[in-house]
Amino acid sequence: HGCRIKTFDEVKEVMETLLSNSKVKQATHNMMAYRLPHRDDFDDDGEAQAGKRMLHMLQMMNVTGTMVVVSRWFGGTLLGPARFGIINNVAKDAINQFLLPHRP
Repeated sequence: HGCRIKTFDEVKEVMETLLSNSKVKQATHNMMAYRLPHRDDFDDDGEAQAGKRMLHMLQMMNVTGTMVVVSRWFGGTLLGPARFGIINNVAKDAINQFLLPHRP
């Protein structure tokens, strides 16, 4: 999930809205990162370092006023360190597809 945000209150509203969806709420992890002009933060939601890596990606992409949430359901297969690349790719795709201006 990706969206534009202007305030920290919107971060809380987005998370409340997403978690009101029963499928998202049942995810094993709902990792989140956001950047505002004077505030950056993340939440790993139990998936150590995932939110921090997503925040780093947002910083490297130089996007602000942006929030990404990646939901992960454990399906019985341990992904090891590869999960971080998958999580970041999903977050990056959401930013590129929905938040950045499309270029011809």
